[in-house]
Amino acid sequence: MKKIIIEDGLSLYNKTGIGQYTQNLYEIMQNLGYDILMPRKYFLERISNSYLRRFLYILWVNLVFPFYIYFNQVNTVIFSNTNSPLYKLPKVKYYIVLHDLWANQFPETMGVIKKNYANFVISNIKRLAYKIITVSETVKKEIVDFYKCDESFVKVIYNYFSFGENPKIGLSNEEQKLFLDKYDIREKEYILSVGSINKRKNISFLIEAYKQINTDKKLVIVGRKENQELNINNNIILTGYLNDEELKVLYKNALIFVFPSLYEGFGIPLIDAQSFGVPVLCSNIPVFREIGGDSVEYFQINNTNDLCIKLQYLLKNENALKDLIKKGEENGQTYYKDNIKKQILEVLGE
Repeated sequence: MKKIIIEDGLSLYNKTGIGQYTQNLYEIMQNLGYDILMPRKYFLERISNSYLRRFLYILWVNLVFPFYIYFNQVNTVIFSNTNSPLYKLPKVKYYIVLHDLWANQFPETMGVIKKNYANFVISNIKRLAYKIITVSETVKKEIVDFYKCDESFVKVIYNYFSFGENPKIGLSNEEQKLFLDKYDIREKEYILSVGSINKRKNISFLIEAYKQINTDKKLVIVGRKENQELNINNNIILTGYLNDEELKVLYKNALIFVFPSLYEGFGIPLIDAQSFGVPVLCSNIPVFREIGGDSVEYFQINNTNDLCIKLQYLLKNENALKDLIKKGEENGQTYYKDNIKKQILEVLGE
């Protein structure tokens, strides 16, 4: 098999969803027999200032990385974090992963600097890429429409589960109970949502809807808070960042998972929840329709009344929850590694 470089764009250091995608891509491609190089930039990762780190990375990827490609005699590079150089080496195929068009679709949810930088990076991709890789058919259509390019120019390689197809928890039953006790919650007695607390994730909307329903089930929200004030009460729990084992405990013991996002490129928490046998209620955005199909319950985006009705229906209907759990198990098989392997082989076998 041929030698390929995966350039992670510091995503492995940041431990984001993109970092997870990078790691999964690396492991699956290795399993397929590809000779994978993935240079880590530890000297950059040690820099605490994010703006300085990003600036120095831009210098590295443009001035140093081309020599890395040349000396390793590689003719295929995958830029898994979208960020790419300003120019390409001749006779080298650049596959650039564009996870979403958030900056273009919902610019009002981003800061000025981040929005302008994202738009610059996106505008540079078409000029450099041999092929664009994205994570869903929904985003593929957005990219084709945005660039006005042929569909064959954009390929899809799905995301994979955060914790695998059949996730296991490394904590004992007693340790799990102690962790739940920390937040004063019980097994199957809370509603869960996972995602950074920012405008795109729409967590404030979920909170306001939750406060309008009559339930003794608590609302647990996992994710970093990003400059957004939230009006919470004693039944709403903000955990902040959790490690993987803690997050798995919350998934396993949740009664319902709610995903209210305004926009996603894929939506890994949807299939993560299903892998733990948790029924999913999410906004009816196109990508969730693609990823979830008929295995989840949908509410109209930003329609508080509809979310309240759907949430109360599920809280009172055990049979509906069981049906969603069964459908979720079947839906998850779509994102098993064997299917992702086929997508990778289709993309790189051209």
